Amino acid sequence: MQSEKFLNSHNLLMCLKCKGFFAKSYKTRHQIKCGEDSCQALIPSIAIGEIDKYNSLDNDFKLNILNVINNDEIGTLAKSDSIILMIGSRLYGKIKRRFDKKLEVEKSVRCSMRRLASIYNRFTIEKTEYPAKMLAIEQGNSGDMFLRGNIDYLKKAIENYTYKGEDKIKSGLKSGIYYLLKDSAEKCMGYYLKTNRDDLSKEVSNFLYIFGLIKDEIFSDAVYDLNKRRNEKHKKPAQLPMEEDIQTIRNHIVTTMEKLTSEYEIIDRPSFIQLRDCACARLTIFNGRRGGEPARLTIKEWENALNNVWLDKQRIKNTLSESQLEDGMKITYQSGKGVNHSVPVLIPTDTIEAMKLLGSADIRTQAGLYKKEFVLAPLVHDIGW
Repeated sequence: MQSEKFLNSHNLLMCLKCKGFFAKSYKTRHQIKCGEDSCQALIPSIAIGEIDKYNSLDNDFKLNILNVINNDEIGTLAKSDSIILMIGSRLYGKIKRRFDKKLEVEKSVRCSMRRLASIYNRFTIEKTEYPAKMLAIEQGNSGDMFLRGNIDYLKKAIENYTYKGEDKIKSGLKSGIYYLLKDSAEKCMGYYLKTNRDDLSKEVSNFLYIFGLIKDEIFSDAVYDLNKRRNEKHKKPAQLPMEEDIQTIRNHIVTTMEKLTSEYEIIDRPSFIQLRDCACARLTIFNGRRGGEPARLTIKEWENALNNVWLDKQRIKNTLSESQLEDGMKITYQSGKGVNHSVPVLIPTDTIEAMKLLGSADIRTQAGLYKKEFVLAPLVHDIGW
């Protein structure tokens, strides 16, 4: 009886590596056992009822996105809704253009899928509380949010999702939702055209037109609040750090790096993590950059700095000697926030020895670092700080 009940359970999962079937409660133990040979920690698995839906998805998308999203109510909805899966898989395609920002893109895709699932969850609640005649074109998935007949329900769902309490709103979240919904609707329109559903594509096109017309009605309060806080609060001198605190942090970082890079220090995994944190913090504060940028400095970019690739030796040979050139500050370039420009990264002399150790293949292997393309790759968290 127990065996028959187990086989009929809707909680049965299929491993995408060994193609075996097991109960959802056995998922973690199976991942450990199945990944022993390849040292792969996360083995993707899917529910039996979702196999057909997942067959067309990229394996990397299943491994790095679907298998990482939590299995709570919103996460389960994000991984089971066909439209959210389609949108997420297309957002994941940005990795092909932004390989050096792979971790950021993966995190952004998971966040976007969960946001869409949260909005759709609120959307279905609104339709339940204020029922109306169902549109003949509705499909029963998140694509119903992008039908012009349901735009009032979507508006209420956005307001409830971004409500903070005490007549306050989550301005940053609400502002980002506009671009997410607009991009998602455009992807839906292309998807419907590709699958010969012209009626749905035309309906989404009409939705986008109306959505653009009422954009200010829905999102103007969030834009106003963001601009007000940016101008009134963030520019105040009181928001800037104290110079004494910056100097204290700098002295601690430099002292720690000198200790870890001494001749008699053995770099094990904990020491490597500490050295990495100090070097990343030093570059972040010294360059005044976002924390995620120095953290994705690649081996190639560091080697360019070490070899003075970005310095014009013909121009500086009359002012600096060869020894000054080799011992001085290093400079390299890496991609910035966007994809169309690079930003300089200055490496001070007190950080060069630490960077040499962090870039050493032997030291990195000894520390068990698997992200071999990044010098300052974090071992214990996703990106930067």
